[in-house]
Amino acid sequence: MSGPIRVLFTIPNFRTAGGGQVVVDLCRNFDRDRVEPVVVVSWAGGALEADLTAMGVPVHEHPFTVDPLPRVDLALRARRIAPPLRAIHADVWHSWHYADEYTEPIVARFAGCHTWLYTKKSMAWRDSGWKPRSALASAIIATNSDMVERYFCAPWLRRRTHVIPIGVDVARFAGARPLDLAPLGVPAGATVISSVARVVRGKSIDVAVRAMASVPGAHLVLAGRIDNPDHLDYVEELRRLVSDLGLEDRVHLAGHVGDVPGLLAASDVVVLPTGHDAEGCPVALLEAMAAGRACVATDTPGSRDVVADRRTGRIVPVDDPEAMAGALRDLLADPQARAALGAAGHRRVVADFSLARVARAHEDLYERLHARRGLRRLTAQRI
Repeated sequence: MSGPIRVLFTIPNFRTAGGGQVVVDLCRNFDRDRVEPVVVVSWAGGALEADLTAMGVPVHEHPFTVDPLPRVDLALRARRIAPPLRAIHADVWHSWHYADEYTEPIVARFAGCHTWLYTKKSMAWRDSGWKPRSALASAIIATNSDMVERYFCAPWLRRRTHVIPIGVDVARFAGARPLDLAPLGVPAGATVISSVARVVRGKSIDVAVRAMASVPGAHLVLAGRIDNPDHLDYVEELRRLVSDLGLEDRVHLAGHVGDVPGLLAASDVVVLPTGHDAEGCPVALLEAMAAGRACVATDTPGSRDVVADRRTGRIVPVDDPEAMAGALRDLLADPQARAALGAAGHRRVVADFSLARVARAHEDLYERLHARRGLRRLTAQRI
């Protein structure tokens, strides 16, 4: 190989689209002798985009999908938007577009890039567009093993599917200074359980709140935006639940917390009460384990790949406040076991989920795909 592989990343934007931080972290950790990243967004802006620019990664604003209907002129419309993308001269095109749509690989072909892959970040699809999307992909990255069994178990799909989890910056969380929780109403020296998650129904935050009724003395700090207009009804439900259970002094809806490493450092245990199919690869768990904190998580896809019950954390049934409360009480009552699980979780993240390791896994995949494409091209020329 004469030089680095030019990889074009597509993502709708760096303001609201999921995966933005992941793309930035990958670009920061790539070996630039192996991968030359370029990013295309549907609309520009945001602090993460500024981070990419600062590290020398070009960011272009241009559409990379078209409306699939009407199908009669789909190819023509895809061809029309391709020229600026063709000018990037990408060797590999990696989509972080969350939608289950199939026009992007068609645009990629018209842009001259025949190696197109995508990362599947969540456990759900909205409709059947993922099937032609997957059929047109050179490779698929699943972020947990359950995805493979649920969506990509057919032999022709399994062969092109690779499990690569999300990576975490271990150094950012190890040894962080504890955040002062007094402004939230948490007394100095209190036992703290924290949860870092979007405050949405799928995260089942209410299960953790219900569990707290059976965990006397401890405080629960819920970190996650509570001003999202699409989820205000759930936030109000949580407030009523806290009031009905008489937990106003021990359950704290903190809203967005900028210093997550500090919050984790101030926590005794971290809980992730996710409901069914709400996780792809739970970054909140990885961050807590990187911080050396014992975790209690639910038995869901993604979390099962990260936490081994009673070895690197605790796994409890979904939607079971009593089981969650029991695991929390056990950990809070046994500092030695808590510390051992936290240390084991930290080692697990360092070994399998560090940003460096995840970046190398992506680089290896790009090189294999690029080499395979080159071999096919050489074979076609000989024929």
